Amino acid sequence: MSNIVITENDTSTLVLKEAIKPTFARVLKGTATGTTYKKGTLLALDTADDKHTVYDGTNDIVAVLEADVEGETGVDKSIFPYVGGVFDLDKLVIQSGASIGAAEEVLMQKAGLYFQRLTELAKLDNNNG
Repeated sequence: MSNIVITENDTSTLVLKEAIKPTFARVLKGTATGTTYKKGTLLALDTADDKHTVYDGTNDIVAVLEADVEGETGVDKSIFPYVGGVFDLDKLVIQSGASIGAAEEVLMQKAGLYFQRLTELAKLDNNNG
């Protein structure tokens, strides 16, 4: 069996494989001045107005924020979130102070957002002793 080399991957990356972005901008609603929405933030879709919000457990997860977004009170922001792909679970973010649990993992998979911990992949590297 040949060696598997994982340690050469960039451990700071969010996307591990095959990230998919929409061809048109989406809307992140209700941003707030002084708030930075971090790359990797899980997003939900508010079906009442068809705008993305930061996932808070109310609506299903549908996307991952592709870059940091600086908020402005009452200003919606145009975004091109990831709508599919494989991501490093340790780089994904949900509402402040919360951690991603089994319920979020199921919602992500239903949306085509798959994940793996890059640190766990490194354990498969036969070159690590």
